[in-house]
Amino acid sequence: MSRPDALKQKKNRALFFKDRQMKASTNKELAAVLIDRARSIAAEAERDGDQGRWYSLAQNLDVWCNEHGA
Repeated sequence: MSRPDALKQKKNRALFFKDRQMKASTNKELAAVLIDRARSIAAEAERDGDQGRWYSLAQNLDVWCNEHGA
């Protein structure tokens, strides 16, 4: 994908998820949207050859789990 196309795709994804965030009516729905957004970002990075985003996401989720007793 060319650089301008990649930037446009990222901008469109951000708008898509921001809209979903605004429409979430419960904290549970908001959390689901943000998890979907994070997974989308990690999956795109993986397609571009960057495996590190998945690991970064896993680290952040581990911190959250440790903070909240799971």
